[in-house]
Amino acid sequence: MNTITATLRSDKRKNPEVKTYRFLTADECRSLTGRVKALDQFGKIGEVTITSVKTWKTRPEVQVNWKFGLYEYGKELIETDEDNRFFVAEVC
Repeated sequence: MNTITATLRSDKRKNPEVKTYRFLTADECRSLTGRVKALDQFGKIGEVTITSVKTWKTRPEVQVNWKFGLYEYGKELIETDEDNRFFVAEVC
């Protein structure tokens, strides 16, 4: 299981709280809805809103479209469990 330690993007304290997260599997990404935690390009965790999830009958790929804030949109194509380096869940 791949884990990462990171801080929240919104945590502006002098010493932000560091938590451990794991990357979601492709099967977990198929059922994403609402708001989900994601890793940004700076190594911090932010919450994105899932706009749509696209699957195919003939391919095992999953395309997840997301939105952050007012103007930032994106999509992630997940082919296998190792391809997801974006969506995370907190490890308790």
